[in-house]
Amino acid sequence: MIVSLYAGGMTVRDIQHHLARTLGTQLSHETISNITDAVLEEVSDLSEPGRPARWRSSTRSSTWTR
Repeated sequence: MIVSLYAGGMTVRDIQHHLARTLGTQLSHETISNITDAVLEEVSDLSEPGRPARWRSSTRSSTWTR
């Protein structure tokens, strides 16, 4: 959910407030930023030339599968 909201253009602080309102979840903006940074790093690594074509993203589970 965090990555989807971030990809949709929400700021880290907006995501923090949205999660608190809708799910009652209290995450710091640092935690949310760490999550988005880690995912962006993975996506960047996977999009490098020479990366095997067998890597696919699963949009349903938001995880990378091999």
